[in-house]
Amino acid sequence: MPLTAAGMRTLMRQMQEVQEHPVDGVQVRPADSMNEYHFDLDGPEGTPFAAGRFHVALIFDEQYPEVPPKGFFRTKIFHPNISERGDICVNALKRDWAPTLGLRHILVVIRCLLIEPNPESALNEEAGRLILEEYAAYERKAAMYTTINAARPNGVPRFTLPEVQAEKASSLVTADASAPVAGESGASSTTAAASASSMANGSTPSTATRRLTLSEANCHPGAATAAEKAEKSKKKALRRI
Repeated sequence: MPLTAAGMRTLMRQMQEVQEHPVDGVQVRPADSMNEYHFDLDGPEGTPFAAGRFHVALIFDEQYPEVPPKGFFRTKIFHPNISERGDICVNALKRDWAPTLGLRHILVVIRCLLIEPNPESALNEEAGRLILEEYAAYERKAAMYTTINAARPNGVPRFTLPEVQAEKASSLVTADASAPVAGESGASSTTAAASASSMANGSTPSTATRRLTLSEANCHPGAATAAEKAEKSKKKALRRI
């Protein structure tokens, strides 16, 4: 059913807001109809989706804004909260919806979903299981799907997998030991070497080297990264055994 006149006015006002104050990494596509709107979403840096551009559709019905739109990824993606058909599962479009939230909030939430997937509410069970049990394997498969289905033509750097980071870090350790940077203090050199060494050993010196936090993406400040959330979920599961 088409939008009501009041619903259309609300949506047009919200669309204008999005165009005047764009969501980072989101571009509006030309509308196909009065109740279906399309967007291009660039994968956030530091995630396995970073090299991709994803086509997202929002379908509004006559009950909007009392009822949220239905969201779909038209580009194939490997993500626990996005089904093989592209259905999006996120609380902001379900039980947490409020008529005051609006279109801009929806777009921010969908982009944040690529930064902080929720494996405990998975539509794609394989992706959810991998996040909890073998996060590196999840990253590899998500990055592969991105390369195959959503690669951007403008040469965006590809997501760096952990084993590649370790190789680069080993080079940094060697370079740091043989040729210290002029003017750098001993403490700074030691810190740099320790950070590179931790990467070579498979650990990450800071979350900034691997993925963005939600606060960096204009989401909820202080929220956990995907890896941190997955680790917490794994610990909960182990306690239940």
